[in-house]
Amino acid sequence: MIRALSRTSRTVRRWTRIGGSLGRISGPLGRLGLLAALAAAAGAPPVAAQEDEKSEATSQAVDPQLKAQAMAALGLAAGTKNSARGKDPDDRFSILQKAGAEYEDVGTRYAAVTAVSGEAWFRAGEIWRVLRRLEQSERCFQSAVAVTANPGFAARALVEVAHLKRRSNDLHEALARYAAVEKRFPGERLQGVRARTWQGKLLIQLEKTEEGHRRLLSVGDDYADFPVEHVRNTDMVAVAWCKAGRVEEARGLIERLRQTYAEAPKDEKARAEVVKAMARMKAPALIEPAGSDARGGSKLR
Repeated sequence: MIRALSRTSRTVRRWTRIGGSLGRISGPLGRLGLLAALAAAAGAPPVAAQEDEKSEATSQAVDPQLKAQAMAALGLAAGTKNSARGKDPDDRFSILQKAGAEYEDVGTRYAAVTAVSGEAWFRAGEIWRVLRRLEQSERCFQSAVAVTANPGFAARALVEVAHLKRRSNDLHEALARYAAVEKRFPGERLQGVRARTWQGKLLIQLEKTEEGHRRLLSVGDDYADFPVEHVRNTDMVAVAWCKAGRVEEARGLIERLRQTYAEAPKDEKARAEVVKAMARMKAPALIEPAGSDARGGSKLR
């Protein structure tokens, strides 16, 4: 016990040298973080938090007490955000403002704990987007993108930046950001397939229709592990071809899709999702005459 207290004392003195007087860490954010760190120093288990596995190696190099404090601070900000649920609009606005500021504080104060700071900047960006403070939102998302040691949130943040550009009608800049997701974070495949799909949609909007269609259909080759997205993108292209009078080409496209997933995927849950996606396709109704057995989508069972 004496040794644990001695270690705690040394930890407090070290924080004082690094960050100035602990007395300046005001409010519940600082107090909760300090309590969590003191508990960790005494041998108690650290506060639990969700972490991106790919940032774990970087986080392991961080002082465990600092990491515990960062996790506690992130949890406090999340608690503030969650407390806005069910409140009237004015109260909700005020609470979310506070939560956004808390997340930004976590991102700044615990920049070295990338498993925490990347998420904190991303969550702040989400809140400011909801509150329509779009410049602040983009700034926070860009800060999350910069935390490349936490690629999960960095890639998600870059997709969000692209969305902001698209919604502000800066389509060429949005297209460049979507393309950057795949180049900068090739391991983040969920964000990659989303970015690829939006590239196709934007190219079509920019009247580069054939290029956009190729981009949408390329998901089948480059993201075979996302069959639902493949089905949706193929249906999108087939509908466009039908409307352009290219019905036979659309028919062939849908038939090849059905052949691709006649047996795959083997996983029962994934297969059920593909069946549902194919049943919701719109192209078959445009291709087949009314009352045809082929109308309605999937032949998968």
